[in-house]
Amino acid sequence: AIEKNDQRVTSALLDHVTKHINVNKVVRLLRVLLRNPRRKKLGLQLHKGIIRMLFDAKINDAINLLLQEWGNDLPISVRNLMVEKCMDSALVGNIEGWESSILIEVASDKTAFDLETKFYLFSPAVNELVIPEADECEQDEALLQF
Repeated sequence: AIEKNDQRVTSALLDHVTKHINVNKVVRLLRVLLRNPRRKKLGLQLHKGIIRMLFDAKINDAINLLLQEWGNDLPISVRNLMVEKCMDSALVGNIEGWESSILIEVASDKTAFDLETKFYLFSPAVNELVIPEADECEQDEALLQF
């Protein structure tokens, strides 16, 4: 069984593991951890550490794994981290990648995401960012009032 303290240590180690182990091998291992029933035993810190590491890996297998995770039922803080990391990518000029499709999904669907997740779309640097508009994007009254 994965213990909470061990998960925190493992999460911290993920930041440095690719300096010593090939990133492809690490991503393959993370794929195993993100499968049920192991996935259900992941603590929040470790799950978030895995997401951060996958974003940093920038290889196709990591991207596919992130997209697969996005489709799962995620804890709100993991979902928010994914939106935040997608926003970071958009803010450095990557507005046509897979990350923008996640941002458009969050902005477009007024019922699927809670307001906390949508508020990640309002960062100070967003005013300088041009995100392609989604044709089906409906305006969310609660967000307009913010």
